[in-house]
Amino acid sequence: MTPRFQARLIWGGIVGLAVAVGAFVYGLPMIFSHGSAAVQSEAGPSVSQVAPGPKHVEQAPGASAREAEIVAMLRGDVAMLRERVARLREAQAQAVAAARPLPGIEDVKREASDWRDRGDATPATALETLLWASAGGDVGRVKELITLKPEVAAEAEALWAGLPQEVRGMFESPLDLVATLTAVSVPLGTAKMWATMPNQGTPDPADLHVLIEVVPPEGASRRILLEVEPRQVTEGEPAWRVAVPPSALIGYKAMLSAELPP
Repeated sequence: MTPRFQARLIWGGIVGLAVAVGAFVYGLPMIFSHGSAAVQSEAGPSVSQVAPGPKHVEQAPGASAREAEIVAMLRGDVAMLRERVARLREAQAQAVAAARPLPGIEDVKREASDWRDRGDATPATALETLLWASAGGDVGRVKELITLKPEVAAEAEALWAGLPQEVRGMFESPLDLVATLTAVSVPLGTAKMWATMPNQGTPDPADLHVLIEVVPPEGASRRILLEVEPRQVTEGEPAWRVAVPPSALIGYKAMLSAELPP
C-alpha cells in the first residue's frame, strides 16, 4: 500500500466519523423530546399543572354568600334561644314570687300604698287589714275588724248621743261613728308591728297585746299598744278583732269639738 493511498484512507475515516458524530448530535433534540413526552404521558401532568400558583385556584360560585347566609341563620337561632331562655326565666321568677307570700307589717315597715286586705286569721293580718280598710275609707270593713270594750262602748254611746241631731243622723250607731273616726285618724304613712304579748289585764288568756309603730308622712313616729281578741266567727277558724283603746275616744272627742260648733 502506497503512502498516498494510506493518507486517503485516513482522511476518509475522519470524514465518516465526523458525519456520524454530526448526525448523532443533530438527532439528540428529537430523542430527548420524544423521551420527555413519554415520561410526561406515563408520570402524569407536569409540575406547572400539578401545583399552579394561587392565581389559578378557583372557588365554587356563590360559596362566600352561602357561608354568610349560614352564619346569619345561626346567629338568628342563637338570638331566638337566648330570648326564649330569658322569657322562661322571667316566667319562673314570677311563679316563684307569686308562690312566696308577700311580707306583712309583722315583717317589714310597709307604706300605706302597700297595705292590703289579708283577712283576720291572725293578729298581724287583722291589724294590716284594718289599716288597709281605713286608708281606703271602707268604714263597713273597719266596723267588722274593731271591737268596743264595755267602758269604751259607753263613752262612744255618750259621744254619739251628744252630737247635734243633723250630725248624729249621719251615723247608724255609736260603732259606726267610731269606725268612721278611726278610718279618718289612721295616718297614711308607714306601719310596723313589732311584737305580740299576752294581755294580763283580761280574763281571757287568748287576748293579746300588739305593739305597733305608726309613722305619719309628716311628724314623729308613734308606738301604740293595742289589744286584740279572737272571735269564733266560723268553727275552727278564729277571727281577730282590734279593741279601740280609751285614748282613741279622747282624741275623737277633741276632733269633734274642734269641728262642730259649740
